Amino acid sequence: MLGTLSRWVLWLAVVVLLIVAVVLLVLNTSVGHGVIKQGLQRFVHPELDVRGKMAVGVWPTLSLQANDVSIVFDGPHSDQLNVSELRLSVAWWPLRDQVLHIEQAHISDVTLTRSTLGSGRSIGSDLLSGEAFKRRWNAWSGWQQTNWQLKLDRLVVERLAFGQGLQEWLALDRAELTAVMLLTPAPLGEVTVRADGIAVAPRDPERMQAALEQVGLGDSKTLLVDSMQGRWQLSDGMARAVRWQASGPWGEVSADNGAVDLRTGQTVLPMRVQLKGQLNHQHQGIQIQTRQADIRFILQGPIDNLGINPP
Repeated sequence: MLGTLSRWVLWLAVVVLLIVAVVLLVLNTSVGHGVIKQGLQRFVHPELDVRGKMAVGVWPTLSLQANDVSIVFDGPHSDQLNVSELRLSVAWWPLRDQVLHIEQAHISDVTLTRSTLGSGRSIGSDLLSGEAFKRRWNAWSGWQQTNWQLKLDRLVVERLAFGQGLQEWLALDRAELTAVMLLTPAPLGEVTVRADGIAVAPRDPERMQAALEQVGLGDSKTLLVDSMQGRWQLSDGMARAVRWQASGPWGEVSADNGAVDLRTGQTVLPMRVQLKGQLNHQHQGIQIQTRQADIRFILQGPIDNLGINPP
């Protein structure tokens, strides 16, 4: 009896291995890759294209590796997103409990560019505008799978750059993100993020300089950040800053108990800036020299057009 049962178990294991082998062979052919590309175009963007190599695995995790991925966005501005390499790994077992467990996602050499000036708005304004937030919120709220949970162990982005034409207005060397949340129409959970090597040089440097002047950093048109880290809680359509901190050669900036409305982009962030080193600030004929400064203010308004208000 036991011998017969053992033989059945052995045959079942062989059949499962054969099925896995056949699935792998089919998925890693031009036909299989075509089916996967169609799925990505359906769920990510209809203009997504994979021009490089692609590899798919089904055991022990569902994994995807793709090279030279691009998306061309519709519109008058010729926006284009390019990714040199994408690696994704999803655990099988939690799917039975409606948990999307992404064990690892790795994206490298990401560029988002705009070729034409169009209306004159920067690509950053379009990505972070209140209308863009509303579009994303409506798309998220319309999703019918309300019982799914997301567990993201690690998302790593290396060498990211946003720009317009030949001008690069945002760059970072590396970012890491983790998340645990319930995917209801109003996301509920927590997100942590860390980024290193950030440089911000916007398309409108005079506007950036005017904003930096208000906190004593008017000599710079490019903001350099060595590291940034934060923890955000999501609930009731809001992203609340439990703790957010950034540091650079100029000093340190932090925010506590601020919030961003995910439906509109409206932001309220109480900020503290601690400057270090020699500071020379001149404005309207008044010159201030100091070795250190501790400044508090509130960033408030739509996220693409924040204003500086007194605390």
